[in-house]
Amino acid sequence: MKKIILLFLVLAISVFADAPRQNNQDAKQDAKQDKQAAKQKQRPAFTVPDKLSRNQQAQLNIYLEINKLVLGGKYDTRKYFLAYHKSIAESNKAMISINQREAHRLNERFQLAIQNNKPELAKRCQKASQLYVSMAALNKDICDAYEKCDIGKMTKSLSSYLELETSLVAVGAKPCPREWFTTREAEYVISVISARQRNDKR
Repeated sequence: MKKIILLFLVLAISVFADAPRQNNQDAKQDAKQDKQAAKQKQRPAFTVPDKLSRNQQAQLNIYLEINKLVLGGKYDTRKYFLAYHKSIAESNKAMISINQREAHRLNERFQLAIQNNKPELAKRCQKASQLYVSMAALNKDICDAYEKCDIGKMTKSLSSYLELETSLVAVGAKPCPREWFTTREAEYVISVISARQRNDKR
C-alpha cells in the first residue's frame, strides 16, 4: 500500500510544488481542514463496481504500469500525468453533453413543479439542475487541464467534481455513471480487488 501511495505522490508532485507559501495562515488552514473533513463525512462511501468496464480496467492497468516504473526509479511526471488522465479527459468530453441534458431535463421538471404548486420538489429539481450545469462546466475544465497538462487544475477539478456528485445525492438525484477513477479511487479499487482475489484462493 505504501508503494501505491508513492505513485499518487508522483502524479500530484507539481501540485505541492506550485502551492503558495504564506505566513500566519495557521488559523485559516485549520478552518479549511475542518470544512474538508465535514464534506468528507457527508460524501457517500465510494463503492467498487462489481464488474469493471473496459475503460476502467484499462485505466487501472496504466496505473499499475506507472507504479512499476516509479518503483524502478523512473520518474516522468508529465508523461505519467498524460498517460493516466487520457481516459479521464476523453470520458469527461463525452460527459459534457450528458450532464447538460440532465440539467435541461431537471429544469423542465422544476418548471412543471412550479406550475403544479409543489415548492419542495421544485426546489430540489432546481438545485439538481444547477449542479448538473456546474458538472458540465467541470467536465470542460478537466479536458482543458489535460490539454494544458495542468496538474494543479486537474486535481482541483476532479476534487470539485466529487463534491458535486455528493451534493446531487443530497438532493435526491443520481450522478451520471462515469468511466474513470481518481488516483485515490484507483488505489482503493486495486486494494479491494487484491483482497477479493486473496479470499477466492482460500
